[in-house]
Amino acid sequence: MGGQNCKNAVMKVLAAFLVLFLLVGHNAWAQQVCTSSVIDGQTREPLPYASVYVVGKGKGTIANSEGEFCLTAALDDTLRFTFVGYSPCSIKVSGVGNTVRLLPISTKLREVTVLPVMTILQRVYQRLSSDYSSHKNEKSDFFLRQVYDIAGTRELVEGFLQCKSAVNLRDILFYSGRHFRASMGKADTTSMVFLTIRPMTPHYGQTRSLSAARWKRIL
Repeated sequence: MGGQNCKNAVMKVLAAFLVLFLLVGHNAWAQQVCTSSVIDGQTREPLPYASVYVVGKGKGTIANSEGEFCLTAALDDTLRFTFVGYSPCSIKVSGVGNTVRLLPISTKLREVTVLPVMTILQRVYQRLSSDYSSHKNEKSDFFLRQVYDIAGTRELVEGFLQCKSAVNLRDILFYSGRHFRASMGKADTTSMVFLTIRPMTPHYGQTRSLSAARWKRIL
């Protein structure tokens, strides 16, 4: 009885080894080394460093400088081929031949109309006239602060102003502001110089662009 049990145990072990051997043999048979070249479908030139990967398996490779690649995959696996500027392609391993052709992506450019210089200038002029008529009454409020140095004198001007503008600046109205002037070296060393800040006064070079009535509005 004991000998029979021992014999049965040995048969079970042999059967397990046989099944394992068949599985390993089938897996080895199912895997295949796929070798091919990726080329341009129109010019038949090789596509260097094209990407090749097995769909859903997380593995792949890159072709060499001649577009050639070598990859191990199952016969029922699907290979995905990609290259910049070309439409991607998917092929079963069993259907991969000596070459894999990728077609370039067609790019359509919009038509461009070249106009003579005078035509462009005429359109700009017409647009300016239209904008001026539509926006001639528009105005905006601004705050201005400017610092500049002239001949050893540092000047600071700040003010609130309103500008009317349509295409180009037409009118400026100062609401309030201050004009500060100090010799170089003094303004940086003492805070007392800020006491010299006074209400902003008109610059003589600007009197021609602003009327006397508007200058009276300056505080």
